Amino acid sequence: CGVSAAIATVASCIAKKEELSFAIGLSLSFTVLMMILMPIVIEALGIDPILGGAWMGGTIDSTGAVAAAGEILGDEAGQVAVTIKMIQNILIGVTAFGVAVYCFIFSAVYNAAGR
Repeated sequence: CGVSAAIATVASCIAKKEELSFAIGLSLSFTVLMMILMPIVIEALGIDPILGGAWMGGTIDSTGAVAAAGEILGDEAGQVAVTIKMIQNILIGVTAFGVAVYCFIFSAVYNAAGR
């Protein structure tokens, strides 16, 4: 989920609250647009529903929006979309840990340079 990823990333690198608010707002805005437009585009382009479900699962930020958009294309597309999204959700913790390590190293280098 885009909001969960934003919260985890901000917490891992001690970002400002304003940056978190901006990230969440941006994520939710694009989620609404993509949830509505992607099924229309996929059907207009004649893309296979299973491939379309995978595409939506990988690009729409919210799990609920993925499920809703995937079901528009059919049951199989909905299952594929949700499966792809769940794989992404599992990786949120790993990614946040990587960001935390990067921020820690960057902060140590930055402070050692006397800045």
